[in-house]
Amino acid sequence: MLLPLLAAAVTALASGDLPATVTVDHRPLSADTSHVVAFSRAKTIYVCLDDVKQAVTGSIAHDGKRIVLTTFTGSSNSRTVTFTPGSTNAMLDGKPLVLTAPVVTQYGCAFIPLSFFGSPGLRTRVTFAADGRSGNVVLPPGF
Repeated sequence: MLLPLLAAAVTALASGDLPATVTVDHRPLSADTSHVVAFSRAKTIYVCLDDVKQAVTGSIAHDGKRIVLTTFTGSSNSRTVTFTPGSTNAMLDGKPLVLTAPVVTQYGCAFIPLSFFGSPGLRTRVTFAADGRSGNVVLPPGF
């Protein structure tokens, strides 16, 4: 049963995109296989912001030009990140942040580079597997 689901996810990807796996503290980011959660493009792993929102119990707002992710709403760990599709420029709690690759809107979602989780100012870090198609976000204690 897993093989047909995996095959469906692979065929749903655009030419040049490869399936990728993202975990948070070694647990799958999303159990939902009905959409693309992560993919690899040009040596960058991208992750769907909707799935990130679920993992960090946050909220997302769109104003037509920007996407604002608020993480851990109401917590001392709360962060506000503003992304602009097509751009490597972002704002983290009002401070400029440059992403390693631009935000991509595809497959019905906005995708950010997984490397974002290693950005200065975040208490998270990210590790990448040697295959270049999987990564793990490590949360600090208390998250």
